[in-house]
Amino acid sequence: MSRKISCLLALVAIPALAFSQIIETTRNGKVDWEKRVILATGFGAPNKSFDPSRWRISAIRAAELDAMAKLLAITGGITINSTTTVKDFTIAQQEITGRVQGVLRNFKTVDTRSQPDGTVEVDVVIPIDGDLSNVIIPVELEKKPPLETQQAQKVQEPDQAYTGMIVNAKGLGVRPAMLPKIVNEDGKEVYGTGYVSRDYAVAQGIVGYSKDLKKASADTRVTATPLVVKGIASSGPRKTDVVISNEDASKIHALGSKLEFIQQCRVIILVD
Repeated sequence: MSRKISCLLALVAIPALAFSQIIETTRNGKVDWEKRVILATGFGAPNKSFDPSRWRISAIRAAELDAMAKLLAITGGITINSTTTVKDFTIAQQEITGRVQGVLRNFKTVDTRSQPDGTVEVDVVIPIDGDLSNVIIPVELEKKPPLETQQAQKVQEPDQAYTGMIVNAKGLGVRPAMLPKIVNEDGKEVYGTGYVSRDYAVAQGIVGYSKDLKKASADTRVTATPLVVKGIASSGPRKTDVVISNEDASKIHALGSKLEFIQQCRVIILVD
């Protein structure tokens, strides 16, 4: 991992086990897309073949192993892009499986509870961004040039320097993903891996997610003067991508020298 990525990751703290409003729930745990973490609870019983002084330790260890197995199952179901989950990705590239497992072993335990019968429950959390994203995101990102359309040629570069972008996709059924895209009405990529710095994508994700425009506007990811764009449809088999109008797409790519916020992944998508 590069020194720049390491510096960025140092700024990424794992939040406490408190849920946001954008949750994907599975039988093994949860994915919190607003806080961008994976959460699981492991259960363990003491090994009573051990000395009684070691029963609780053995129960904690069993609970951690259970939590690790659940994290692996949850992570496999996470959507990477409109067609692929993490499980699909690891099946296609089996050497990645061990790296994903290695990342998940570094989970953080945020709560441990002992029951009267000696069993133990542990709540664990691990970020989607950082080490996991570093495994999933291609080492070399295909860079795409700004959109060249007749509309784009007519739009002058605005005087205002935007600090981020909010794409309002509420009511469109858009589902969170690690590497979503924003496309125009012709299906051409307006925003995605083709326009970002990999260092920023690894450290904080391609996009953030929120349910509330006011809350998103105050988010440090996009403040203080975000550009707000309206989504008009969801796209892709897994409905992870957002379609915006050709006119708005042209406005974005007409920003020219003011597109630094795009490279730094300062984008939030509003979802239901």
